[in-house]
Amino acid sequence: MKQYHRDGHEIWVDASVAMLEDAHGNYTGGVTINHNITDRKRVLEDLHHANEEIELFNLNLRGAFEREQIASRTDALTGVFNRRHFFELIEYEFAASQRYGRPLSLVMFDIDFFKQINDLYGHQAGDEILRKAAQVVSGQLRETDILSRYGGDEFAILLPNIGATEALQVLKRVHKKIRPLRVDFHDKKIGITISAGIATLHPNMESVTQLIHLADTALYSAKQNGRNRTVVSNHK
Repeated sequence: MKQYHRDGHEIWVDASVAMLEDAHGNYTGGVTINHNITDRKRVLEDLHHANEEIELFNLNLRGAFEREQIASRTDALTGVFNRRHFFELIEYEFAASQRYGRPLSLVMFDIDFFKQINDLYGHQAGDEILRKAAQVVSGQLRETDILSRYGGDEFAILLPNIGATEALQVLKRVHKKIRPLRVDFHDKKIGITISAGIATLHPNMESVTQLIHLADTALYSAKQNGRNRTVVSNHK
């Protein structure tokens, strides 16, 4: 307990009380013995404050580590996953789909005439279009779907547990949202479209490279056939 010393300053004491009895067992008083533990109390308080500071430091350190982890797997411009993390995820999903016989589809898409947009309006306009496209596409995906910026204006969508038919329906929704979109940049309204290719995992595939190649080839076919469309790969 806290008490006041006879000179007026506060001290902490550890008090013990012994009761005094008469010959008949009646309490007649008591003796209190106080041990001054002020120094020990201060040491304990200092230790408590030190532990609080350590906890706060560890909390800040964990927060910084989590932010670094997010930054290491996220594209700084669009906020979606970056290319490196995409390859980590596709390797995992590819192996899991093969092991458990689950469908897996991959979509590769890019912005139509993106170079011309950059040349005409500038790279800041191009950046805004990439951000907006990523945002719109993300809004059409499930929580389990994985959207990544593959490079430049090319993106990849990994669709676990989805075959080609369902993947095509996803892209139809995406096209429907993007076609009427107008991106405001200064006093301009810039319209955009995308071209996309879809490839689906087949039992005889041996690596993710094959799946990516088929989706990329389907994307190239979409661009060659007029853009603003999706092509589904029919190769195995």
